[in-house]
Amino acid sequence: MYAVIQTGGKQYRVEPGQDIQIEKLPGTVGDAVTFDQVLAVKSGDDLKVGRPTLAGARVVAKVVEQGKSPKIRIFKKKRTKQYRRTAGHRQAFTAVVVEEIVGEIRDEYDREERGPVERLPDGSMVVSGSALLKDLKTDFALPFDESPDYHTLAGLLLARLKRIPRGGEWIDENGYKLTIVDMEGRRIVKIKVEGNKPA
Repeated sequence: MYAVIQTGGKQYRVEPGQDIQIEKLPGTVGDAVTFDQVLAVKSGDDLKVGRPTLAGARVVAKVVEQGKSPKIRIFKKKRTKQYRRTAGHRQAFTAVVVEEIVGEIRDEYDREERGPVERLPDGSMVVSGSALLKDLKTDFALPFDESPDYHTLAGLLLARLKRIPRGGEWIDENGYKLTIVDMEGRRIVKIKVEGNKPA
C-alpha cells in the first residue's frame, strides 16, 4: 500500500515504515505529523485518485530529525569589475517516518459519493454525473451503454459533445433528453434525464 502526498510544494510517494526528508515543518523529534493533502492511494489493485485530493484520507508520520542539508557554495564574479562574492547555504529539512495511511478513502466512483437519483414529479430524474451507466441500466432501465472511453453519465455527455460543456446544454440519447443542470468548474455534477419514463 502506498500514497502520494503533497507538502512544502512537492509531492512524495510514501509507504508505511518509510523514512523521507521533506521541507522543514515545525515540531521536535518524536512529534506526530499528519498529512491531509493526499493525492492518491493504492491498496493492492485498487488505485484511487483525488480531484485534487482524496476526502477523508490522511497519512500519519513521526518526526525523527530536524536538520540541515550539506552546504552548497555560491560564487559570483564580474570580469574586469573587481566584483566577487561567495556565499553558502544549508537547506533546512524535516525527516519523518511514515507510520500509517488512514481514513475512509473514497473517490468519484464510490456509490456513496454519487448520491441518490432524484425523481421529479413530472417523471424526469436528476442524476449525478458520476453515476455509472451500468447501474442506471440495471436499476432504472435507462438504455445507455458503456464504452471503452467512458463509464459514467457525465462521460457519455462529454463523448457526445466532444468538448467541455456549459450548464444548460443538452443532448438526445436513445429518446432521452440529457440536460446539464449543475457544474463545478469543468466537472459535470448533475444531469436531468427526461423522455421515456423509466420503469
